[in-house]
Amino acid sequence: RADKWSVINARGFEMTSSKYQDIDKFQNGFAKVKISRKIGVADENGKIIIEPDYDFINYYSNDLIRVEKENNIGYINIAGNWVWQSQK
Repeated sequence: RADKWSVINARGFEMTSSKYQDIDKFQNGFAKVKISRKIGVADENGKIIIEPDYDFINYYSNDLIRVEKENNIGYINIAGNWVWQSQK
């Protein structure tokens, strides 16, 4: 689809369906992806590591990703597991 993005490998094969509103440049094998104004993270094969459910995502280090949703902040590792989450 003309209004959606997908992940394509170095050989030109589509790794995911065209479902993303936006895909950032890959960093250390991961890219931020956007679906319905929410942000997540996918790996180079198009596998979702962090579901697109966040308002803001930032790479904190090589293995930690900072996520924000509404007033909650947390850190998720590249395996998709919570490392720390703010408590309300």
